[in-house]
Amino acid sequence: MMTRGSLRSRGECSEKVLTFVCMGFIGLMVFSAGFTISFPALFNKILGQQMTLIEGTPAFAEWMQPSVPIFTKIYLFSLQNPNQTLDKTEKPRLKQLGPFTFREVETKDQVVFNHKNRTISYKVRKSWFFEPEMSDGSLDDIVTTINVPVLGSAEASKGQFFMQWGLSSTFDNIGSQVFIQKTVRELLFECYEDTLLALADWFGQESTIPLDRFGWFYKRNGTSWADGTYNMYTGQDDISQMGKINTWNYENRTHFNDECGQVHGSAGGFYPPGTAQPNLLLFSHDACRTLSFNFKGKSKVENVPGLLYKLDETTFANESTYAPNYCFNNNLPTGVQNSTQCKQDSPAYISFPHFYQADPYYQNQFQDGSIQPEGDLHESRIVLEPVTGIPMEVLIRLQINVKLNPMEGISLLRNVPKDLYFPVIWFEAHGIATPSVAQTINLLVQIPHYANLVGAILVVIGLVGVIVCVALRCRRFRSKSGKISESKSNDDFDLSIEDFDSHRHKIIPIIKPHVSSGLNVNQQLVHSNTEETLFLNSSESEAYSSDGSKKTSFSSVDSARATLVCDLDSQSRLLS
Repeated sequence: MMTRGSLRSRGECSEKVLTFVCMGFIGLMVFSAGFTISFPALFNKILGQQMTLIEGTPAFAEWMQPSVPIFTKIYLFSLQNPNQTLDKTEKPRLKQLGPFTFREVETKDQVVFNHKNRTISYKVRKSWFFEPEMSDGSLDDIVTTINVPVLGSAEASKGQFFMQWGLSSTFDNIGSQVFIQKTVRELLFECYEDTLLALADWFGQESTIPLDRFGWFYKRNGTSWADGTYNMYTGQDDISQMGKINTWNYENRTHFNDECGQVHGSAGGFYPPGTAQPNLLLFSHDACRTLSFNFKGKSKVENVPGLLYKLDETTFANESTYAPNYCFNNNLPTGVQNSTQCKQDSPAYISFPHFYQADPYYQNQFQDGSIQPEGDLHESRIVLEPVTGIPMEVLIRLQINVKLNPMEGISLLRNVPKDLYFPVIWFEAHGIATPSVAQTINLLVQIPHYANLVGAILVVIGLVGVIVCVALRCRRFRSKSGKISESKSNDDFDLSIEDFDSHRHKIIPIIKPHVSSGLNVNQQLVHSNTEETLFLNSSESEAYSSDGSKKTSFSSVDSARATLVCDLDSQSRLLS
């Protein structure tokens, strides 16, 4: 049998355990709330460190050699009626050939860190590998196209009478033609020899571009000279600057005037974490300018939510259509940009494929069906995951056109069509995250959500625990109070004379026996407030008032004493 002391000790021990558990739940709730509130800032800080373009970070490794495959699709326009075009009896009739698809492998070359301004200088080495199963046509297909070396030489001789006279004689002697027939491989990477290219030294032209042969990608395969030298910020001091171009070819401007010539934007499609802007800026070495992509809504790539940006339709607009483009000097129908001075003197003009978003003037220069602009096929876009700043998809489409114009000083070009913007080639560079890369990015993006969920669950657990602890303490308090009240009132209705002493009732021996109406009375109770005296008959276990009227019966005298004491709210005095 447990004693009162052991019960009291056990109760105190359980009380301490309950208090400790309550404090633990309170601590869990406070910690979880603090963790949930502070985790986003902690996550962004860690993410910024990992996205910095310095050696040892995942972002730097991905930047050095991208794991996302890039495919370049090339389309060529073949002229179906060259003779009728030259004698102006018919509009040019074009046929699009392709796509000729190449897998592009890119690595960074000649990487130099500039610690003073936290930038990195580099060149881009690219290699292309033909993918026949992804192509529509063979590299041996014949293409009738414009003779770019002839037009390039003529462009360089503008305003120089003796040079044009010499060119005219040379064209006649070597049998040059305005339109030529070459295979796809000759026009792209393998290229073809042209006598005119040897005249570059004679004209005194200085160029970093190889001129012994001609091809749109001549000597670019496996080399790093074509894209120029980039210098961009690493984001080490300010993560918001990560990927931003500083200079191109050691200059912060191109040949364009004012804002149009400012070198700015992303150097290669890298954007800092948390990027969610109305537009994305991307510097293009092919156009010698910055391209602006405008926000168009939301999109998904491999079930990863992203922000959709499209190349602004006013990108190649003239000044009358879009006033800020005044400095591009596009004094021609809207939709085509003059790029003759971009990398060296050439008759090249840039536009969207098939003159998409351009003045109908360009489409009307050709026979119906030759040019078919369509948004889904000819626009450019970027899908950006905003938390990490990683492009989930990059799709760039540009077209190169060559302007054909009569030149009085050169007999070969004297009677050609005037202001004919001939589309020679357009390309589509497409990179999209693979399922494995998308899954990794998605897990990274979900970390803050998982952290918030775990934090919320822990807060709820802590709160529920605190509520349960409070409820248990209240229950124990009520139970303890009840036991004290019960102990004071009746002690299971088995009270002895000595027990009354602990309940502050005075027990006094009978000094003067009181007998009334022949009753056998040996005890009397006096109410402390009303002064009414009740007499107990020990033999009959009944209580009587002073006039002898019966009040009530009890099982025993002791029970009567206890009950009367309780009924009088411990305010009675017992006299005996």
